[in-house]
Amino acid sequence: MGHVLVNNGLETSATLRVGGASREIRFKDHLSPLRQLLSICDAGLLEAPFLYSDFAELFAGLELRGKKIELITSARPKGDDQLKKPYALRSFASLAESATGDWPAIH
Repeated sequence: MGHVLVNNGLETSATLRVGGASREIRFKDHLSPLRQLLSICDAGLLEAPFLYSDFAELFAGLELRGKKIELITSARPKGDDQLKKPYALRSFASLAESATGDWPAIH
């Protein structure tokens, strides 16, 4: 598996094999490849220690009905993470449920 460096503002592209076909994704930021990958996948596993405070922009306009989405994240034992992450997790879960029809797994 290759790695893609995302440099905000500089257009980048990557070619992926999905379902036996090559798919090119083009992006200038971190949000674009996530949205494109979610739109072409059957299931998504997102792993991130840092979360958007509001996931509305990630899910806006995507047709994800019937797709399975999971999130793996962590919280620092002390500090703001324990105060802010629950709200971010609620945003992710409720918007993912609205988009897919199922409550997502969060680990």
